[in-house]
Amino acid sequence: LPKCNPFRGSPALLNPHPAVLGAHLTQEQCHVVAGKIPCADAPGQAPCFQAGCCYDETDLTTPCYYGNT
Repeated sequence: LPKCNPFRGSPALLNPHPAVLGAHLTQEQCHVVAGKIPCADAPGQAPCFQAGCCYDETDLTTPCYYGNT
C-alpha cells in the first residue's frame, strides 16, 4: 500500500516558492551567529530540509534551525 501523503497535489509543491516546504536556504541565509531558533522536531537532516530550515550536523544543541529569511 502506498504511504499517505497529506501534501500530495498541494499547490505549494506544484508552484515552489522559497518560503514553502522543502525549499533549501542558501549558505548565507543559514549563517546565524547567535540565537538559533529550533525548527523541526523530527531528528535528522531530511525532515529539517523538508520543513524549509537550515541544518548543521556540528551543532549538537540546535542542529535544525530557522535561517535568516
